[in-house]
Order: sequence, then C-alpha cells, then structure tokens
Amino acid sequence: MTDLHPDEHYLEGAAVWTSCHTIVGEDIDVHDDDNASFLHPRSSSSSSPVPVNTTIGGRYGAPNTICDSPLGLVDATFDWIDKNVVDSVDFVVWTGDNARHDSDNTHPRTQDEINALNKIIANKVLKTFPPGPDGRPIPIIPSIGNNDVYPHNILHQGPNPILQYFATIWTEFIPESMAKTFARGGYYSVEAVADKITVVSLNTLYFYIHNAAVDGCKEEEEPGTEQMDWLETELDKLRTRKMVAYLTGHVPPEKKSYSPTCYSRYTKIALAYQDVIVGHLFGHANIDHFFLLSNGGNKGGEEGSPPERGLVGGAQVDKNVTFHAQGLSTYLEYLWMQYDTVPERAQLKDYAIVLVSPSVVPTYNPTLRVFSYQLDNADGDTQDNEDDDAEEQYHHHRRPSPAPSTTFGFPQEFTQYWCNLTHANKHPNTPPTYEIEYRTREDYGLKNLGVSEWLGLARRIVREEDLKTVYLDRMVVQSGANTTIA
Repeated sequence: MTDLHPDEHYLEGAAVWTSCHTIVGEDIDVHDDDNASFLHPRSSSSSSPVPVNTTIGGRYGAPNTICDSPLGLVDATFDWIDKNVVDSVDFVVWTGDNARHDSDNTHPRTQDEINALNKIIANKVLKTFPPGPDGRPIPIIPSIGNNDVYPHNILHQGPNPILQYFATIWTEFIPESMAKTFARGGYYSVEAVADKITVVSLNTLYFYIHNAAVDGCKEEEEPGTEQMDWLETELDKLRTRKMVAYLTGHVPPEKKSYSPTCYSRYTKIALAYQDVIVGHLFGHANIDHFFLLSNGGNKGGEEGSPPERGLVGGAQVDKNVTFHAQGLSTYLEYLWMQYDTVPERAQLKDYAIVLVSPSVVPTYNPTLRVFSYQLDNADGDTQDNEDDDAEEQYHHHRRPSPAPSTTFGFPQEFTQYWCNLTHANKHPNTPPTYEIEYRTREDYGLKNLGVSEWLGLARRIVREEDLKTVYLDRMVVQSGANTTIA
C-alpha cells in the first residue's frame, strides 16, 4: 500500500486545475490577469501558463489529473481491505505519503495539517488490521514519504520534531528495540515472521536528491551514510541467522532520484547481500513498473529519470499536462534501453530488481498489491535454467548467490488490484471496489519473483510489441494515459 495522499479540501465537482479544491462559477474570468497565478498554475520548469482544464472531480477522485484522494476514496479503500484482504495477510508494507501534495497556493499545507493526516491514516491502518485471534498484532511497516514532511522533501538529521512525532503516532508499529534508531534516523527493521523474515523500513529522504538538508552518503557524519552503515550491519546479522529481508521505503533507488553516492552505495549493498535480500519494494512513482540495479550501474544510460509528479510524486509541476508532457516518454526510452541490455545468459550476481507499486492516489487509478511467499524451505531451486552457468560462477566471486526461490520467505507472486474510478464516479451511491488487474504468474508467466524471472520478462517486453502494450496499460493502471505515447 502506498501514496494515499488524502485531501480534506477535495470537493466533488471542483475543477481539476484547482487541485479539485474549488467549484468554479461562471462569474470567474479565466482570462483575468488577476487570477493568473490561481487559474494558470505554472510549471516548475517553465514560465508559460498551463492551459485550463475544465474537467471536474468525481465523487471518488479525478483519475489522470493532479488532484489528490478524496477522503471517501481512502475510506472505501480501507473498507475493501477489511472485507477482502485482512484475514489472509501476515504483514503489511506501507510506503508513505499520507498527506496531500502542496500543489495549490490558495490552500498551502501546514505542519499541523500534515501531522493530522498522518495520524488519521495511522489510526485507520490500526483499525483495519487488528490483532489476530491469538492476540498478536499484525506487523505493519510504514515508511516516511517526501510529502509527509514540511516543507516537502526536506528532512534534517535526527533527532528532530518530525521524527519525534512519527515515533509517537507509529508507536504500535516500531519495535521498542528500534526506538532509538528511529528517533535518530527515521529507519528501523521489523521481524515480520519470527526467525524467518525481516522487513527493513528505510528513510529514503536521507538518500533523496531533492532533500537539501542532507548531502549524500559519502561523509561519515551524513545521516545517509549512517543509515547505509546501519543497513549493512542489519543484513550481516540476518545473514548469520539465515533469515531473508525485504527492503522497503518511499523513494525508489533510481539513479537520478538518489544522490550519486547514495545510489552507488545502495546498489553495492543490493548486490552484495543477494543471499539475504529477496525484495526491494518501493512506491512514490505512481506508475507500475520494475527496474534493474546492476553491477555496472544502470546500463541503459543516465538520460532518463522519472519526472517529479505524475510519474514521481515530488515537486510541484504542470496541472494540465498530457501523459507525454509529464516525461514518461523519456523515462520509457531509458527503461526500454535498460531492459534491452539484459544479456541472453545473464549472470544473476550482476542484477537486483526494484519493484515499484502504483499508488492509491488516482494519478491514474487506485491500486493495492498483495504478495505471496514461499512457506517451506524446499530442496532445489526454481531459477531459470538459462542462468545455471552463472550460479556455478558464484563460487569464484565475493558476492554470494541469490537466495534460492525455495527459501522460506522468497516472493513467489503478487496480485495487483485496481479500482476503476470512471465506473465508480458514474455510480456514486455504490461503494467502489477493487478488482484483480493482473497476476504475475498467470498474466506474465513468472514462476516466481526472482531475478532471473524479471530479467526474462524485461527481454520479452522490448521484443514483443503486444506484451509491451499490455505492460504500458498496466503501468498507468488502465487509465488510457499511455495513448499519447508512440
């Protein structure tokens, strides 16, 4: 679950170019210079006015726009989880952004509002995932998003009041043994399944290139460096205990989203601990996709990077831009190049896979993702045969082999759920529901969620146009936003 972005100011019937905050009457002249800054919000990269979009927000949201989530959508999402998912969940990964974007200068955000929204969502999560029949709470692992702080993106080294507040409202989520660690850095780990699976919640704001309060992961005193050192220590402990780990956080470790030193350090850790780390789970980007971390860097080049809102929720940008103008075209070129450079007989030691889940906020359509994992250690491995030679070579390298897919806790598949907001808004008196969009095993043919399976899918996507079209449709959650991409 990621990027809920609840907005208490959202109004059904409001114009989307007001962030769905104002119902515009005929008495407002959209060409009046006095209203220019309100009616024509400017891009962060351009001084030209944005064309006015007359689309209005629906009861449950405005897909394909910059509007955040109405509280009705958030409530409906938790209601659906309560009725359909709770009984089958072992632990919950929740990767942040529980406050609205700062996208409307007539309704500026405040620290009090951000705190209140985060507390509201934390309480909803606790209510939705109560302790089980044995009285034990379901492990819930939240992460801090770049819009969960004020100003957005900016978080100073801890201890600080923001981390102190999160420690207070997340006291049910953060293990007591991790309280001091969280107070200093906003990161922690949870043993989600005793002696088997640990989930590490990273504070990616200390890696984030747009956080001007910190400076990368090179100097010892930097909080990013401290966090990376702590992460390695945690992974060493897990390796000794023969446990597996999922690394989670808000901002994915994409080359131009992290500072260069943090990106390099994260990639090295991801590859050095492939026997421990079985998943990299992130949000922030709003689009459904996966990308590669590799030994030689992301070989697709450095030109492409997810844009900051619409693709990656961050800085304020155009409010009425097309899918193409949001920069997905450029990012896709980068992604296709990355997929296309995967060798036919790839060495698994050279790659790690980052899974980016699309959001609840209807940048496109709302989504949720449910994983299943291996329950019993079994003999053998189900990795693709094409990588058997690479497996043999691991004994000649310092980096260990990736964990076998038969290891307890290894991710086997996920089911992607989506809510069709176009349908929901046409039937406002019927609570919206989530339906299966796709399953990785049935719809992509992935035997499991191991590196070799994702590398094979990457190769197929760039070679099979029909599959690429389906992948693009799912990338923007069936919203049709990809129709402007050639």
